[in-house]
Amino acid sequence: MARSFTSPCYNTNARRIAGILTDTYNAALADSGLNTAQFCLLRNLERIGSGNLTVWAEATGIERTTMVRDAKVLEAKGYIQEKDGRGRVFELADRGRDALLQAAPHWEAAQERVRAVLGEEDAAALLRIGQKLISL
Repeated sequence: MARSFTSPCYNTNARRIAGILTDTYNAALADSGLNTAQFCLLRNLERIGSGNLTVWAEATGIERTTMVRDAKVLEAKGYIQEKDGRGRVFELADRGRDALLQAAPHWEAAQERVRAVLGEEDAAALLRIGQKLISL
């Protein structure tokens, strides 16, 4: 469905774009059992190896309170587990690794779809612009 972007407001457009990207990735990941947020959280935990909720939230770029809620869901699904002897430090469980392996090709398909729509130059520009906006 085509969507009209007539607002000059950066925030309005960013929210619309974020919604479109989220819908695109969620649709691609639907058969994997993960949604976009869960995939990103698990991928970031895989990247850092292990971490408490604060470290994991910082590495992911989300607020700690959101991380607490999301971690409860991931733990209940068996995707993450507490690391032995470390208190509330989490690591990927085998089920989480398996979920990432199953979801990765679907995520890559969504990446390719976005890249195809944007073209290489605009896809790279989107990443550059995002990095600049992080400094706000």
